[in-house]
Amino acid sequence: MVLTEDDYLDFLVRITTDQRILPPRIKEAFTDTTVLFLGYGLADWNFRVLFRALVEYLAKSSSRSHVSVQLLPVPQDMTAEEKQNVQKYFDKHFGKLYIRVFWGTCRDFVSELSQRWEAFNGSG
Repeated sequence: MVLTEDDYLDFLVRITTDQRILPPRIKEAFTDTTVLFLGYGLADWNFRVLFRALVEYLAKSSSRSHVSVQLLPVPQDMTAEEKQNVQKYFDKHFGKLYIRVFWGTCRDFVSELSQRWEAFNGSG
């Protein structure tokens, strides 16, 4: 299958207006399981459009907790207080969707997850 950039843009537009475009298994995953978001940026339009389309399903999964690994953008002119305010804003915003944000790299997250898993299993 060959997809053009226009095909992809059409998909992104349709997903925001027609929820039937999502396969049932994807809908189930977002409502019945915990979701881990890795390796994206808040400025990435692909992620932003898809995330907006999936928010409805995340909201339905109020008994689940999701995890987002978020790298904090660090502009050269941003103060430590501004960085902290950005983190608080996103923690509050994502918290409404039961998404807990891990502020660090994917590598840091995997390392901490591994340590916690070993401690949980009594092997660490």
